[in-house]
Amino acid sequence: MPRLLPSLTLGAIVVFAAGPAHSAEPTPDPWKTALAFDYNAAADTFAELHAADPTDTRTAIAYASALLVKQPRTKANILLARDLLLRAHHTAAASPDNRVLALYLLARVELDHLDPAQPDSARARLEQLRRDHPAHALSDQAAVQLAYFLAYPPAGPDTDALPEIEKLLASVQTPEAARDLHHLLGSFHLRLLRNASAALPHFIAARAVGFEQPLRDAESDLTIANLARETGDTALARKHYAAFLAAAPRDTRADTVRHLLASPEAPLAHPAQ
Repeated sequence: MPRLLPSLTLGAIVVFAAGPAHSAEPTPDPWKTALAFDYNAAADTFAELHAADPTDTRTAIAYASALLVKQPRTKANILLARDLLLRAHHTAAASPDNRVLALYLLARVELDHLDPAQPDSARARLEQLRRDHPAHALSDQAAVQLAYFLAYPPAGPDTDALPEIEKLLASVQTPEAARDLHHLLGSFHLRLLRNASAALPHFIAARAVGFEQPLRDAESDLTIANLARETGDTALARKHYAAFLAAAPRDTRADTVRHLLASPEAPLAHPAQ
């Protein structure tokens, strides 16, 4: 199964776990250190805070999150992070947000960090999160991860999973989760079912939300333009070819796109892929 890079990165989770800084914390402030992407220094300070108060589940989760991105990555740090998250999940009864965050991170550790991975356990945790906390924002992130489980089982891509993925799409509330699910569905329709007409609306919906990385938006524009041209929507093709050129004028495919903008109705021997 492809490893998914969800819209909520582990670096963002450190900040999410941290919340606002407290004046009683030592200098340097580990929350601000994490915001500056100095995860090694943040992890060291979180370790001190956790040792001083092991019952503070939010600090424990932030410490675990920092350990997962601390360099160099070591098995000991990953196992310590998992243990911290397991304890936080079991002891955070008074804080539903902490329980949800610990559960989500446990799934991420089991899927993306343990070697060998534990996909069955990770999937069970994500399903539990969706079942027990359907209104939480991380429930949508869990839905995206579960969609990839459905789409890419161990035996290979499964087009029969499309109806279940569409149900997940209908259930999410955040634009970022909807974007990721639309992109997954568009890719499935295009690459596995060879159905440009079915793929195009999904890529358009994903592009309407936009990605954090500008180059991903440019790639989306190029995909939409090619599909629009293939399905006969010249106006839509022109719009997205122009957007691609504006974002990536030096791309190796830019000259081909300029030719298409000059006459998008003309057939190409070598379409821009």
